[in-house]
Amino acid sequence: DILGEDARRRSLVLKVDAWDPPSIVFEGEDGEVPPDIVFLDPPYPAVAEDPVRAAYRAQRLLQRTSPRGVVCFHFRDGQLDVDDFDPTLDVDLRVWGSTAFAFLRRR
Repeated sequence: DILGEDARRRSLVLKVDAWDPPSIVFEGEDGEVPPDIVFLDPPYPAVAEDPVRAAYRAQRLLQRTSPRGVVCFHFRDGQLDVDDFDPTLDVDLRVWGSTAFAFLRRR
């Protein structure tokens, strides 16, 4: 297990509306805890409807992660490109068949 033996204990899975970042609350022993990794998998039509807004929302979600956090944003290939994201971010865009992932990180 590459995440360590205690990965399940250290993990929390939330199924929430990630388009609404204030709805995402990660509670720890000392209050709210920013996540290290967020998997963002909106329905393809939600991204296709307004790709620029979808990129903006993913970037807002990144602001709620830990300083070294990453947002793994899944969408259909061709809906977004690296240039659609804030140039101050590190964007690693990968394509597999008809699907794409943008791994967003702060520089």
